[in-house]
Amino acid sequence: MSNPPATRRWLLLKAPIATLLWRLAGPNVLAVGMMSAVTCVDAWVLGQLGTAALASLALMFPFQSLMQMMAGGAIGGGVASAVARALGASDHAGAEAAAWHGLLIALTLSSVFMFVLGAFCEPIFAALGGTGAALDGAVAYAQIAFGGAAALWLMFSFSAILRGTGDTVTPARAVIVSSTAQILLSIALTLG
Repeated sequence: MSNPPATRRWLLLKAPIATLLWRLAGPNVLAVGMMSAVTCVDAWVLGQLGTAALASLALMFPFQSLMQMMAGGAIGGGVASAVARALGASDHAGAEAAAWHGLLIALTLSSVFMFVLGAFCEPIFAALGGTGAALDGAVAYAQIAFGGAAALWLMFSFSAILRGTGDTVTPARAVIVSSTAQILLSIALTLG
């Protein structure tokens, strides 16, 4: 269970540094570990289907990684930082504005990914050398992955907002649960 806001604020301002860093970083380390496990399991599962399926993933993976790193790292880190800075200055209106702007940026960028990699994924993957079954698989996978880009961007944005308030446990819990479900569903639905 996460700490109430007053307790989180005390922890952020008064807790010993090592304790504070562990409490903030520990849940994120576990969440990133689970996201890495998803990538490894996806590659293993598709490897069981043959080289064409694995080649399809290889064509799509750089763009999927780009989206995740932008949503969770670049934009997500900026949102978390802006919210934390505003709350540290006791500017609750500024924190709320930063959160809303972060969500707006997430929706805008998810639309860009949905449009560019939904509508133009075939010529992009072909330019990277994709042909035949590998290209067909990459296009099908991209249409699903980037068709749902808004869900991923919003998850990372809401996680960033929570991290900015000092709550790293709730977003980590959501990532761990969703990653576990993705691993199980990937194995069950792909391999039968």
